[in-house]
Amino acid sequence: MASLNDKLLKDIMDINEVPETDLDDIKLFFTHYKDNYNKKTKVFKWLACSKAHLEITKSIRRYKKIKNVL
Repeated sequence: MASLNDKLLKDIMDINEVPETDLDDIKLFFTHYKDNYNKKTKVFKWLACSKAHLEITKSIRRYKKIKNVL
């Protein structure tokens, strides 16, 4: 994760502003970061910032519901 104070990324406000090579690197990481645990992940597509926040919020709610935290 990038720091909120990262001078190189401070002007990036949406996914469309992230260089394609960086997106490829991020996708590669998330595609393979659980390989050593015999688990699979899938990267489907990049979302606009507002849609990404909504998806993250929904995911947190699902997790809490599964863990009976909600």
